[in-house]
Amino acid sequence: MQKECIKYFKNTPAFKRLLEGLRKKYESLDGIGGNIHIRNLSMAERETFSGFFREDFYNKKNANIPVKKIQKALDNSRFKGVLLKDIIDDYFGEEVVSNKQRNENYNRDKEIFFEDILDGITDKALKSMLQEEKNGLSKMITQIYNLSQQKLKNAILTLDKSVCNLPYKNNTKETLPVFASNITKDPHAFDDGTINLKMLINYLCVLNQSGVPKNVEEKNELLYSVGLIKDDISSFTFSKGLIAVKKSTIHSGWQGFYDNNEILQISVLNLMEIDEIIVPQRKVYVVENPMIFREIVNSTENDVAIVCTYGQLRLASIFLLDMIIKGGNELVYSGDFDPEGIMIADKLKLRYKEALSLWRFGIDDYENAVSNIVITEARLKKLDKVASNELKEVARYIQATKRAGYQENIVDLLRGDVLRG
Repeated sequence: MQKECIKYFKNTPAFKRLLEGLRKKYESLDGIGGNIHIRNLSMAERETFSGFFREDFYNKKNANIPVKKIQKALDNSRFKGVLLKDIIDDYFGEEVVSNKQRNENYNRDKEIFFEDILDGITDKALKSMLQEEKNGLSKMITQIYNLSQQKLKNAILTLDKSVCNLPYKNNTKETLPVFASNITKDPHAFDDGTINLKMLINYLCVLNQSGVPKNVEEKNELLYSVGLIKDDISSFTFSKGLIAVKKSTIHSGWQGFYDNNEILQISVLNLMEIDEIIVPQRKVYVVENPMIFREIVNSTENDVAIVCTYGQLRLASIFLLDMIIKGGNELVYSGDFDPEGIMIADKLKLRYKEALSLWRFGIDDYENAVSNIVITEARLKKLDKVASNELKEVARYIQATKRAGYQENIVDLLRGDVLRG
């Protein structure tokens, strides 16, 4: 009887919208009930419904049909005893489940999946993150889970192996392709856009309780913090007056630039190939502006060490400054008096603490450097985030005056400081 009933409904196209509505009701209510609304009835629907329900639908534009009325119509026909749930299951060729039941099944399956995964996880931090429901990594994991459980399993196991073997744990550094090859045998496993790199980035953000990187430099710096070098050629910085040591021997290339008192462009790749930086005077002047850098270079002897970050901090600059600090040397930093310049100074001060001195960041220095350039309110708002006590006063002063100050306007003062040592 049920087969005949299903055949009847499938062979009668006018029942299509009624049965689709019945399915939606079951899914939303977790049972058979409610009313089914059908707008703009076709002539075929009016004719079919009039016969099935033994009621005049010919003059109706829309229909509001109680579900119990459908079951009653069935029971008054030759299909008496056939249940509506069985009809929609057979009609749609699958077991129709309610949204509530679907969510329960989803959560149960997901719980079983992660219980199995957790048994094989070595990294304690990762295991903890996987057990949490609300963090950057768990949100991403849920998205991948919904696409492919096998792909997610592979990615999690790769992430676990990765974080257990991060280079910084052995006080070393490694390029990302080499690291990827060691972990997965595929040098492209952590390329941009891959699940592996996205998950590693999210893991590190949750671990450090930091925001997701906003740009390439922030991403590179985050990876660098765990010993991974993503871009070893295009990231570069400039220096003068530094000597490098490679395998306990003075690097002849660096020595040549030092002897000739010339500017050296240094990439991350160059820095990865040396072991130590020697600073003859134990002090390194660091400037943001390339023009200031050139002016000071042209006025000093070769034993005066200077680094130019060239605006926003690049990975190469951070790498070089880290090596300088590691050798027990002192950094002296000068930058522009605008929100971006102050934030760079703040970042460096927070990173290097007492090993870095801020150079001419006082109110008097700002007054000497100030220009007629007006800073927008949106940019001034950035100064609210200044964390270094040494910069808070000048940051507030800039917010009040709303004018930018530039190193070019105090170049003579900066040069004089360097010449006096």
